Amino acid sequence: MKLPPYTSVFRYYGGLYIGDATENNIPDGFGFFSIPQKDGYSSIWYIGNFKFGQEHGFGTMFYPEHGASYTGIYSQGEMQCDTTLSSAEINLHLQTHLIHVSNILNNVQEDLDDAKTTIEQENCSLTNWKTKFDIVCNLAQSSGVDLETLNSIRNEHDSLTLYNKA
Repeated sequence: MKLPPYTSVFRYYGGLYIGDATENNIPDGFGFFSIPQKDGYSSIWYIGNFKFGQEHGFGTMFYPEHGASYTGIYSQGEMQCDTTLSSAEINLHLQTHLIHVSNILNNVQEDLDDAKTTIEQENCSLTNWKTKFDIVCNLAQSSGVDLETLNSIRNEHDSLTLYNKA
């Protein structure tokens, strides 16, 4: 797995959280949070630091519907002071955070691709095993071994049962 420990993507209070979290999926560290609004259509975005599930430290709150954003220092979910940053400083701050979120999403995609490859390999191995077992079963049946005995052998290895090919 490529993600650092406890970096996650999960639902949080009806929104989507991407970033550092505790092992119990509580935002803690740097992250991105899309906060749904009561109308069910719009959302507010926060990019910045979290502590125990709340905005805490330096961050930016975006209100896309209104085209507004507030960058500042947050403490326990509340903005403490609106910093007077130049637009270049705000852009640098946002670019840094967006690069971090992008890297997390890329790592998640790589992990999903790795998992898909592993599942495909396991399915191929299982198919090969079943094909070989069917050949052995045909030989065993032609030598007088009954189907019930063959099914009991296969059932020890998986829950699939043989079908009678006769």
